[in-house]
Amino acid sequence: MKQSVCGSDYPAMLNNVAIKNDNNQQDAALLQDERERELRDFRKAMLYVMEDLDKTVEELKKRSMAIEQSVNIIIIANRNGCIEYMNPIFEKIAGHEKNDLVGRQIREHIFAELSDEEYGGLIAEVFSEKTWRGTVKNRRKTGGYYQCDTNVSPVKDSSGEITHFLIVQEDISEKVRSEERIRHLVKYDELTGLFNRSRFIETLNEWMASSSTGNGRGVLLLSNMDQFKYFNETYGHGTGDYMLKCMANLINSVVESAYGEAGAKTGCRPYVGRVGGDEFAVFLPSVDRERGMEVAERIRSTVEGFRFEDLDVSSTISVGVAVYPEDGKEVKGLFTKVDAARFRAKEMGRNRCHVYSPEDKDIEKMQSKLLWKEKIFAAVKEGRFEPWFQPIMGIIENSVSHYEVLARMVENDGSIVLPGSFVDVAEWFGIITVIDKVIIEKALKHQVNLGKGTNLSINLSGKELGDKELLAFLESQLSETGANPQRVIFEITETAAISNIEQAVTFVKALKSIGCRFALDDFGVGFTSFTYLKKLMVDYIKIDGAFIRRLHENADDQVFVKAIIDVAKGLNIKTIAEFVEYEEALTVLKTLGADYAQGYLIGKPVPVGNIII
Repeated sequence: MKQSVCGSDYPAMLNNVAIKNDNNQQDAALLQDERERELRDFRKAMLYVMEDLDKTVEELKKRSMAIEQSVNIIIIANRNGCIEYMNPIFEKIAGHEKNDLVGRQIREHIFAELSDEEYGGLIAEVFSEKTWRGTVKNRRKTGGYYQCDTNVSPVKDSSGEITHFLIVQEDISEKVRSEERIRHLVKYDELTGLFNRSRFIETLNEWMASSSTGNGRGVLLLSNMDQFKYFNETYGHGTGDYMLKCMANLINSVVESAYGEAGAKTGCRPYVGRVGGDEFAVFLPSVDRERGMEVAERIRSTVEGFRFEDLDVSSTISVGVAVYPEDGKEVKGLFTKVDAARFRAKEMGRNRCHVYSPEDKDIEKMQSKLLWKEKIFAAVKEGRFEPWFQPIMGIIENSVSHYEVLARMVENDGSIVLPGSFVDVAEWFGIITVIDKVIIEKALKHQVNLGKGTNLSINLSGKELGDKELLAFLESQLSETGANPQRVIFEITETAAISNIEQAVTFVKALKSIGCRFALDDFGVGFTSFTYLKKLMVDYIKIDGAFIRRLHENADDQVFVKAIIDVAKGLNIKTIAEFVEYEEALTVLKTLGADYAQGYLIGKPVPVGNIII
């Protein structure tokens, strides 16, 4: 019997259908879950990928920034040597804009200064997968060169094939310049560019070694500027350096000119060096004594005629001359002799040349400053400093009017040492006042014994013008010795007085108030300002010997001396001409109207027992 749908089997059917539906829903849910899980996994994977990508991009950015901001030049070229990239520092150092050389060959623009052989070796080394290292000289776009320590390394692709060159360069131009400067300073004086002392001596040693087996001859000159310390104290060390450079150029040019053709023919060249503060040495190979003196005299006269334009002043030099091999076969011995000759030139009045002679041994024996210091103290302690007296003549009266007091040191054997041997050392160690006090005390006592009508002119060191203790000493000595203050003239140098003008004025006023008079020494080599004459209230001007010695031969000197005399007369100041050595010069001075003359023509310094009153 056929059952209707509404029969008893219908609920079972519905139950089966429901079960199927539940199964289908479960399958759909499972599928959905699976899809969502896969999506989550995909998203997670994508996040990892993005993070790695971000890290890679960031890393690439860092590397790019490092390259861009590197202090070293970085250039990338392909395997054919064609430039593809250069970082900004290249623009700064080489002067090229970033894209100037892109597409150009490294051979032409980076390694142009390498030879073909050197460049070929570089390429071969890089293609053998090694790094080439070397120093490369490159030309700047604006001209000139810069030097670089250079590394060239191969760059490979993923298959291991070399595709590019990485060129890294460190600019070492400044380092090279510094090293060159150091090497230069080892041999040359920084201020003047001449040989320094060590290089000069080394070169002279080499020449002597090569000439010792032959008949080599030569002449050594040693000079220094007269009164250079006063220029330094007056104008400052910057001006002193300027004067030294001018002096170096003068000496070098004179030597080159004097040697000229002879040097070219013999193949020998002179050596010029700065061997001390204001000391210049010249060695003339293949030259005899007479020729050496000619060159020395040319140097002296050239310096004498030169005026420092920025200062409008002049200077002089004293030159010592020693001959190889007669005066020394070794550098040390030859230098000792020439130094002694230089000292003698200064003793004889400065601004002159002197060839070493056996009579200079008293200086030669003691060149050490420390030894001289001990000698000075010993001489002071033992009373071996004595005043000597050089006459000063009234030109119109033709008779001696007064005497300049000069210091002399007496050796234990009775020989006399001139001031040029000990004054510099005494000033160096600050003991010049010790000597001055001894000389002043003895001179004032001699003035009393000679007669109170004897005029004495006494030198004072430039460093003493502000010394209140010395001022008190002078006042007490004038009183205690019974010397006549009105017959005492104190000499101070122009440069020293003006460099301490206020102290000098106070010092001068104090001594003039008790009757003493003052002379301004070496007038004409310093400021030469007549304004200071009025301020200092001096009674005498001593015209520097540089203008007097050859006065009769030099029209310019005559004009200058005439101007000094005329202005001095207008200020009621007497003039004294120093270093008068020729009758002709004395005649000119008389014509120009000078009041007094002093020098070897008038009389040499003598001890007190030889004075004729």
